[in-house]
Amino acid sequence: MTKLLLLGITGSGKSTISKSIGQALGLKVLQVDHEVIRLNNGLWPKDADTISKYMLTINDAVLEMDGILYMTSWLSKQSVKQFHEKGFRIIELHANFEELLRRKIKRDNPTQNQIDKFREDSKGYYEVINDKEIQPLITLSLDTTGMSIESVIKAIRLSTLS
Repeated sequence: MTKLLLLGITGSGKSTISKSIGQALGLKVLQVDHEVIRLNNGLWPKDADTISKYMLTINDAVLEMDGILYMTSWLSKQSVKQFHEKGFRIIELHANFEELLRRKIKRDNPTQNQIDKFREDSKGYYEVINDKEIQPLITLSLDTTGMSIESVIKAIRLSTLS
């Protein structure tokens, strides 16, 4: 049974393509943010400890699932290794920072403080993704800058056939 982990920083295209990929491959789609909100009675938690607790709970549950497309924007190196060890194909989406920021502004209309935090978060994300231990675990790393939604979906579908 297919198990996909779809990683990508905010604006990389995860949400845009996940439903289509899930339907095309017959997979249940779970998005970590939606699950955190569900576990917290419909609200995004205000404190980082609660968010972390819920994310760990969700990750542990998803690790045992089959027929799943799990999307998240952030995992530690240890978590990426765990997903790989459990047989997940890891698809990583990214784009150049200017494109990510353009998409984020269009979608979220962030404040300058939120843009600064996004810039810092993106550095942390790329430190994990570009780590020499993590790179070989990634089935497909795809730069979505300038790609159509259809091209991204096609590339992911092709990578799951091999």
